[in-house]
Amino acid sequence: MNSVSVSKSIQKVTSESITVKDKTALLSFLREKGTNENTLKSYLGNIVKFYGFYYETFKKSPLLATRDDINGYVKYLEDLYERREIGPSVFNTRLACVSSFYKVMYKQGATNVNVAANLPRKRSAKKVKTPYISKDEVRKILNTVDKDTYPGSLHYALLITYFTTGARQSAIADLRVTDIHMEDSNFVIQKREKGGIYSEVMLSTQASWAIQNYLGFKSRAGDLENNDFLFSPTVNNRTKNKNRRLSSEAINKIFKKYAKKAGLNINIYCHTSRVHFITTHLEEGEDLYRVAQAVDHLDPRTTAKYHHLKESRSSLSSSYEL
Repeated sequence: MNSVSVSKSIQKVTSESITVKDKTALLSFLREKGTNENTLKSYLGNIVKFYGFYYETFKKSPLLATRDDINGYVKYLEDLYERREIGPSVFNTRLACVSSFYKVMYKQGATNVNVAANLPRKRSAKKVKTPYISKDEVRKILNTVDKDTYPGSLHYALLITYFTTGARQSAIADLRVTDIHMEDSNFVIQKREKGGIYSEVMLSTQASWAIQNYLGFKSRAGDLENNDFLFSPTVNNRTKNKNRRLSSEAINKIFKKYAKKAGLNINIYCHTSRVHFITTHLEEGEDLYRVAQAVDHLDPRTTAKYHHLKESRSSLSSSYEL
């Protein structure tokens, strides 16, 4: 991430011209936070919002901030929170980035004191457990999809890929056509996981057939180019550009749509497929470490926690074939 991109991002949120000193401080902060692109984008986005607020409100460099100034930013976020324009997660993330920024600036000698130490946090709402569904219920969901239409072929391929790989939502949504290839009679996908780690997964016969069927529709519609997203909208009435990544909202809507059609009175979403994959394998006696490796968990203890998400609503069969 270079100084030009930083400057352009800052100019989007403030009419003031960022000084060389402030730009240097921001670049120095980003270098301190590492090289992962998604991490840097998150820090940059949140600090740019703070810079924009600070320039507009106090008309001076953020490096000259006092604790009262920072409290002013906290009050600004409090007002957004009270109006329900942001939730506790966004509130906490923005303040965490500001705290981290001033901690780095103090460490590097750019400021004489850490003016953002011990900022308040909001308590996040209690997380609702992701529901577990059995293989029979997964089959019911898949059986409601019309595989003989372009949209249906997309939905079927997407659903079965998630359910049979246990991959994170972003890992599948980010796939490009160039990220898949055929070995023998099955597709192999190269997916990108947390931390920029790549791993290859050979798809099941069912998932390979589903993707082959979907690619046929995609090709006949003239939507198949090597650099295209593998799973992309079949229509786009707004911009006519169909080569775009499916959003998290769109993917979760697909899960909910077919669960409802299958008559399942369960609030499922994409992460349900990951819970299904992990829990099913652990229930069927698969080695914990192998399951952890399959779903790209660095710590098997994280994988083990999924076993406790299973409710005793239904039993599992001995074979994983859907």
